[in-house]
Amino acid sequence: MIYQQSKSDKEQTEQLHKIADGTINGDNAIDILSSIFPTNYFTWTQQDVEDFLCGVYKLHPAEVDKVMESFPETYNFPDYDRNSPK
Repeated sequence: MIYQQSKSDKEQTEQLHKIADGTINGDNAIDILSSIFPTNYFTWTQQDVEDFLCGVYKLHPAEVDKVMESFPETYNFPDYDRNSPK
């Protein structure tokens, strides 16, 4: 079964592509990601977010990596820890 994107999904997909290509970055990217993946009532795991980015927003693996690197550290995604040695 293929997920059919809503109008807001399509708008968010466009924003996520811009985060992936660097057109949107820094605090603007964090604001967008925090609104798409709020943490008020739900703790997002790294796998949850990666699955959502691929399944709902149809991002390619390289785009997922770029978007994941833009999340604030408060999301605590171990494979994208900015403080770990690369």
